[in-house]
Amino acid sequence: MAGREDLTFYVSGERRWQRDRSPTTLSDEFKNELKTNTLGSTLVDSNGDPFPELQGRSLNDAFKPVELELRVHAQGKVSWQLGDNITLKAGGLGSQENWQQYVHTYLYDLGHSPRYEDRNQSYYVTGNHVLNTKSFYSVGFNFFQTLRKRGDGLAFDRLTEYYRDPNPLFDTNLPLFWEPGHVFDDYLQRKSSYWGVQGNCTTQLNHYNQFKVGGDFQRHTLRYFDHYFPVQLGGSRPNLDDYDAYGYDLVVDRDPAETSRTSASMKNNHSSESDGPKHPTTWSLFGQDKFEYEGVIVNGASASTTSTSTRRRWRRSSSRSGIRMRSAICRTRSRART
Repeated sequence: MAGREDLTFYVSGERRWQRDRSPTTLSDEFKNELKTNTLGSTLVDSNGDPFPELQGRSLNDAFKPVELELRVHAQGKVSWQLGDNITLKAGGLGSQENWQQYVHTYLYDLGHSPRYEDRNQSYYVTGNHVLNTKSFYSVGFNFFQTLRKRGDGLAFDRLTEYYRDPNPLFDTNLPLFWEPGHVFDDYLQRKSSYWGVQGNCTTQLNHYNQFKVGGDFQRHTLRYFDHYFPVQLGGSRPNLDDYDAYGYDLVVDRDPAETSRTSASMKNNHSSESDGPKHPTTWSLFGQDKFEYEGVIVNGASASTTSTSTRRRWRRSSSRSGIRMRSAICRTRSRART
């Protein structure tokens, strides 16, 4: 940074738009249908009338429809030298990705093809302190969170908009494709995060021997929700059984003036019961000794990791050692003169 030799920073960002997320070869028949909509124009609704949105439709035949992706990425970090012995560093990283998946059964119902959203963010702070010419230690804190949503291309995470009675199915004359208006009948949302602390200390015991010890701890929070038939979240008898969830509550409100009108949504659940968020923890300790003499380096280390959750606890211990020899390769070059 200008005027501050003890402070440096770095910032970057990226925005990416990808028209075809998973390119593949397209058959001539498929490309012709995209361009001319020959079969789509023959589809009719329950009254025998053609679908207005399919009349005269013509798509680009160079790639699959709706298979697109938008990604935004940003990161930054800063380093601050506090005197001769202490250094602080902090940074963050975040990304958001939105993309829609082409599924062949949705060829004539492209707006409702599955849509995905992924969000990730992480932050960290570390400090390094040099105690003397032989010893230093480091401590740090970090946080990470990831969120994924998958649902209908139009309703997406607005559960109330999924309701259909009934949900349009296949045209009997063309039973390979959903009719226009068919809603993708599944909504998934999962969110996980953790915060952690870690530290280590290194000291040079003597001219030949270096010793290092350290450890870390992480606490996770896991949330999950998947409703298998969200198109049934409405009417006088909404489906409150066919879903799996922990850390989220399904909230359904009925209109007192019109009992057939129902709104559905989700909210975080902070309960400590079985349907509350899961909080597994992980911690580990390690020790390492490095011995170097006359070009021979001997490494020995031992580590123990313990993980706990609401259902089980496991522990893993490991040790390793190794020997390495330094060697110098001397090359002699000669030149012949004539």
